[in-house]
Amino acid sequence: SGYSVATSAFRENQVTGSFKPLVFLQRRARRLLPTMFVVLAVTIPLCALFLSVPEVKSNVWTALAAVVIGANFKLMVDHGDYFAVADTPYLHLWSLSMEEQFYLLFALFFWVFARIKSQKDRQLSFRWLGPLLVALSIALLFLFQSALSTTEVAEEWLFYSPVSRIWQFALGMYVASRHLNSTSGDSHNQRSRRPLIGGIALVILLMLTVMDIHTSASLDGIFTSPRRFLIVVMASLFLWASKGNKTFSPLSRGPLRWAGDRSYSIYLWHAPIFFFAASVSSTLTTQLSALVVTLLLSSWTFVSFEKPYLSRRDPESHKWPNLRT
Repeated sequence: SGYSVATSAFRENQVTGSFKPLVFLQRRARRLLPTMFVVLAVTIPLCALFLSVPEVKSNVWTALAAVVIGANFKLMVDHGDYFAVADTPYLHLWSLSMEEQFYLLFALFFWVFARIKSQKDRQLSFRWLGPLLVALSIALLFLFQSALSTTEVAEEWLFYSPVSRIWQFALGMYVASRHLNSTSGDSHNQRSRRPLIGGIALVILLMLTVMDIHTSASLDGIFTSPRRFLIVVMASLFLWASKGNKTFSPLSRGPLRWAGDRSYSIYLWHAPIFFFAASVSSTLTTQLSALVVTLLLSSWTFVSFEKPYLSRRDPESHKWPNLRT
């Protein structure tokens, strides 16, 4: 996410010579909110069928918190341990709220850096924007962890708080800034080593994934485990190495491209669909049916609500994609 929005902002600044924070935030809202509204409109009535009245009320408030980009704090206060929650179909929305909170901070930081007028100095400042945010956010993470070390909610705060996650977004921003100057800034030897570096990073990511499958889900030590940091670092290395590299081009075609295009809709639909399916049955047939329904609904919202916005190329446009959105 940090890589994606930073790349978009870098390109806009190169084309227009400026960066408008409000236009940036409006674009992100048009990109994210319509599909989320559709998912909430469909799933909130289902809560009344499967949940008790107190649970329905709690989930409606969680949905409203997601609308005002505060679902992560609402879930933290109400439920605490992420891995122990079993009574809400909106548990996944904590990460969307945190992402939107990051956009607010990113818009402010990028606006400050984009105020530099010289093109040469601007590119230099953008190159330092990612590392600066990484350093600041890692320092904040350790200060935050130290401050919470004596409290009973330390792990919950670290999990749900954007303070402990900014460095992950910032690494993506740094990769985007490297790609901005990669044509002239990287030597032939650096470019020739990218397939090897990207391959090693991908293999390590797959190994870490397999290790996580056999690890019990718990907040305990989630931010002190070196494996957690290594996952983000390897993903960033792979992003950097795979840019424009034909070695990894199969990853951008076929089923992976199809799923990638619909990943946001899949993210929004999968949690409530599997939650309600589990309320009916826990059999393999039910889970496979939930997967099919998730993919069908994701394709519908992608075509009807996401694609109309994605087809608009005017960065200054303040209009919503269409009336039904």
